[in-house]
Amino acid sequence: MTCHLTLEKFGAYVYHKSSFFKVLYGRGVRHRRRAYARATIARSSDLGTHVLIFGQGRSGTTLLESLLCSTGLFVPKDEPLIGHRIKALWPTAYVIGLSRDPALQGPGGSYICHVKPDHLDIYRARSGRATADIEAFDHSLVRDRWHVVHVQAGISSDK
Repeated sequence: MTCHLTLEKFGAYVYHKSSFFKVLYGRGVRHRRRAYARATIARSSDLGTHVLIFGQGRSGTTLLESLLCSTGLFVPKDEPLIGHRIKALWPTAYVIGLSRDPALQGPGGSYICHVKPDHLDIYRARSGRATADIEAFDHSLVRDRWHVVHVQAGISSDK
């Protein structure tokens, strides 16, 4: 028996039922399954403004998110791909699914979070899987009508 998880923008993933649930193990499994399932429903643009702030550590992503949240249009979500309960093998589907959870949305269905490139591979590397494609992650969110902001830390050279 197979379990089909079809993600409109990311192709179809078919796993043997036991293998699929073995991957989604431990605390928070229900949370991850809901997030992946929500990735298959309506586009983000139908639900409100969704913003992803993407940048390296110490580049100001948290500060920018805090500033945007201070407008009252967003509720801060911080970094959705890190934490002791997060084991997201498919980071794109996971982030999109979280953004479609009414309990996590801000006013009017808005959603904001920030992600660092190394967060895409935290659990994938531990489980021996290939690294995530940063460009594909970015393009998938843009195709889903997200606003993606790239933040780069300024380099100062004192001579």
